[in-house]
Amino acid sequence: MPKPELSLYTIMDIDYPIDSTKRCNNSEVNEMVEKEFVDEEFLEVITDQPICVAEICRRVGCSRGTGKRYLQVLEYMQKIKRINIIGSVSYFYVKNDQNENCCNA
Repeated sequence: MPKPELSLYTIMDIDYPIDSTKRCNNSEVNEMVEKEFVDEEFLEVITDQPICVAEICRRVGCSRGTGKRYLQVLEYMQKIKRINIIGSVSYFYVKNDQNENCCNA
């Protein structure tokens, strides 16, 4: 008896062949799940009151990994400041008002 090359899974009365040789292309995955954000979406959430990364990401609607990457860029551009908590690994972000004042003059 020959061994079948594909196995079948039935999901909602539809048969899907499972091909173990097929691999997903990264660009295909990125097109399906990747959403691009703009700096303003993060800057609208960050005020002069300290806010943590998890809350920023929740309000913007992105993952923590994505949020951290955007926040690092905004910090590098000096649009926001990172506030470290002494004796802890936690930190918060606030808007860098000094940068806005010097650039608008």
